[in-house]
Amino acid sequence: MKNIGIFAHVDAGKTSITEHFLYAAGLIKKLGSVDDGSAVSDELPVEKERGISVKSSYISFNLDNNTINLIDTPGHVDFSSELERSLQVIDGAILVLSAVEGVQAHSLTIWNALKQKKTPTLIFINKIDRPGADSQAVIDDVKKELTESVLIMNESESEGTDNASTYSIFNEKSMSESNLELLSEQNDELLENWLDGNVIDFSFAENILRNALTKSKIFPIILGSAKYSVGIQELINAALKYLPNSKNKEYDKASAFVFGIKHDNSGKYAMVKLLSGKIQTKDVLKNAAGDKEEKINGIRKKIGAKYISLNELKAGDIAELSGINNAKIGDILGENTADIPGSITLKTPLLTVQIKAVKEKDYADLAKALQLLSEEDPNLDFEWIKEENELHLKIMGWMQMQIIERILEDRFQIAAKFENPIVIYKETPRGTGEGFVRYWMPKPCWAI
Repeated sequence: MKNIGIFAHVDAGKTSITEHFLYAAGLIKKLGSVDDGSAVSDELPVEKERGISVKSSYISFNLDNNTINLIDTPGHVDFSSELERSLQVIDGAILVLSAVEGVQAHSLTIWNALKQKKTPTLIFINKIDRPGADSQAVIDDVKKELTESVLIMNESESEGTDNASTYSIFNEKSMSESNLELLSEQNDELLENWLDGNVIDFSFAENILRNALTKSKIFPIILGSAKYSVGIQELINAALKYLPNSKNKEYDKASAFVFGIKHDNSGKYAMVKLLSGKIQTKDVLKNAAGDKEEKINGIRKKIGAKYISLNELKAGDIAELSGINNAKIGDILGENTADIPGSITLKTPLLTVQIKAVKEKDYADLAKALQLLSEEDPNLDFEWIKEENELHLKIMGWMQMQIIERILEDRFQIAAKFENPIVIYKETPRGTGEGFVRYWMPKPCWAI
């Protein structure tokens, strides 16, 4: 079982890569498109219309005897909180870069987070078919900005054209000198055989790569084009063969980490990763945060575009639980285990904005809707000033504000208007200084 997150700067093509995984698993018969709104992982109407992801979505499938939970995350900086939560539950990552734009600002932010979490990561350089594509320049950029410990798995031909293609330089028939040199730094036996001119067994080299990737010491780079299905099979193979499996602690006591909350027509769902043990429907779990017991009414997983009900969830897996009505993001259900994933902050909201209902009769419904949205994204930090009839949210930027406005309309049928955002000011010392306090006593000390 593998929990894999796909990360990228906006428009690098990660959602298209998710479609290829689903196609390879046989869950879809035709590749969906971000541009025409047919991608499976883009569920919201606003995602389909704008061609961008604004919510993390996980999709489960079986592929070559592996159970995969693939998490497709937003690429726009305004939705960084979605990335923060996804980072807490993945076992490995795929970082997607554009062969034209290379390492962008948000790419660097994501990389620093992956590095801090020591997350094994594959790097996929996408869009080698686009005019201006220069994969070697991007590789040089990766070595300069991200890491020098990269293993190049394939090389490209006819870049910048619709005929762009790749060929492997890491396989049973050939392994490049630079790759062998990199791997030899991780294993003395391989180094001795290589220096003696002996033939290197490919499966031995693969094991070294797998171990080094798991320890975040080597990061494979794969070139390709999701648009033309170039390099995609190499990426899928690398994810299955080299990214680590989820930890299996099935025989320990049940412990589930809540990394997301969602609401739909059938009620509230807690998105969880089961850290240990196993849980079944009708089980009662204690919420460590609120010291309350809650009964699991149902377990469901998203398999392709559909939700499938389960009777049982095992350690390492991801699913959604119903009936856990008091759960909040970050809660632990069941045993308060030591393996709780640490949180990480990528960006902090810089703006606060007041929201008003266009129709005054919708004021109370708007307040309830904003409470739900804030429960799903605690960074919104909803504030209801009842004395002034004011509703406030904290936001990252204009894009997030526009998306919330559209979600209120589509999901809650509420027309809302946003006042001009105000910068959240924080006072911090600018430096050190010196001063003195002058005491004045109106009477001698003995008289006081």
